[in-house]
Amino acid sequence: MDTLIFNPELWLAIGFLFLILEMTLDGSLVFFLPLGIGCAFTAAGLAGCSDATAGLCSIYGRWYFVMGSTAVGASVAALLLRKFTKKDKNRKEMNDY
Repeated sequence: MDTLIFNPELWLAIGFLFLILEMTLDGSLVFFLPLGIGCAFTAAGLAGCSDATAGLCSIYGRWYFVMGSTAVGASVAALLLRKFTKKDKNRKEMNDY
């Protein structure tokens, strides 16, 4: 189980699963899409640090740092998505009665 959490392919598969769930279930860009992006960032970090070099890659040495980096990546993605997909409140919609 310990080596499974450090597998970048697993994180990429989980990220794709969240992206598919976003497209099929919700579509609100609030929950599944940021989690998928956070998992993709974690997969990229784990793949880039697979040779266990010191420095910034030491963040991926413990499982809780891996989960924390996923949470941080998902939070940043959620904030950026919220900022760039904000609806204009002054614009009148055709379907508003």
